Amino acid sequence: METRDLDMELLRTFVAAAERESFAVAAARVFRTQAAVSLQMQRLEAVVGCALFTRVGRNKRLSDQGVRLLEYARRILSLNDEAYRAMTQEVFEYPVKIGACADAVDTLMPEYLEMCAETYPSLRIDIQVGRSRWLASALRRGDVDLVVDVAPHEEFHHVVL
Repeated sequence: METRDLDMELLRTFVAAAERESFAVAAARVFRTQAAVSLQMQRLEAVVGCALFTRVGRNKRLSDQGVRLLEYARRILSLNDEAYRAMTQEVFEYPVKIGACADAVDTLMPEYLEMCAETYPSLRIDIQVGRSRWLASALRRGDVDLVVDVAPHEEFHHVVL
């Protein structure tokens, strides 16, 4: 049996078109024209040897084979992106030490930690929870690299991101 490589660009466009059920909407997502998306999907169908979409009015819906490929495409792209990040991301030798008040840990930190994990998967973070005065002195001593506090405090320099 002959094996062929699936083009990552074609798979990315395929996933975008499948999730949006429209080549026009997918085109904006992948920064191509609608005609380019259509051509890419024709190329992908030629590679896999079957129709991946059916027309429903002005929209495109996945065929049974398209549904099958979508699951593989997502896994392939995810593994590709993970490998790329692993090879190109900086490896952090030491953890970032964050001091945070309890309110910040409950409200702000979960979203920021999730973003950090996605952007810098090898980054280690140590979080120390304390009151504002303790956090300020820990920052001055160098025990923490960054402080996250929800209440304004005269000892902190405020940075708005």
